[in-house]
Amino acid sequence: VCLDEKCGRKGEYECLDCHLPGLLCVDCLIKKHQFMLCHRPCKWTGEFFQLSSLSQLGAMFALGHKGAVCPH
Repeated sequence: VCLDEKCGRKGEYECLDCHLPGLLCVDCLIKKHQFMLCHRPCKWTGEFFQLSSLSQLGAMFALGHKGAVCPH
C-alpha cells in the first residue's frame, strides 16, 4: 500500500535520494517530488528495484513560473 495514508493505492516506487520508510504509488511519488527534479525513483518489479526517472513516469515540471504552467 502507498506510504501516503490518504491514497490507498499500491505502492511500487521508492526514491534513492529520499530514504522514505515505505513505497509510494506513481502519482504520490510525482506529487512529492514536485520540487526535487533530480531525485531518482525506482520501481519494484517483484524481484528488484528498476531505476527510472520522473520524466519516464510522466512527470511534467514548469520551470521559472513558481511551479505553475507557463501563461504564454
